[in-house]
Amino acid sequence: EYFSTGRPVVALAQPGRVEEYPDVIYWAEDAAEFVRLCASALAEGDGWARTRRLSYAAAASWSGRAGEVRRILESIGLL
Repeated sequence: EYFSTGRPVVALAQPGRVEEYPDVIYWAEDAAEFVRLCASALAEGDGWARTRRLSYAAAASWSGRAGEVRRILESIGLL
């Protein structure tokens, strides 16, 4: 849902977890870094990261998922 706006996302990383979307999310290790990354996110312009976020959102939309299910069902003869 956040990606559908194209706007920057800042989140706290969880120890020992591989975070998804490292190319478009600002991952902070602690509160101080979170504040610093919020400032960076606010200064971010409309560039490739915005376009990529919108692309991720489109790929994960319900209509996109339903289309993929339909294509799979058609490919195996169930539709």
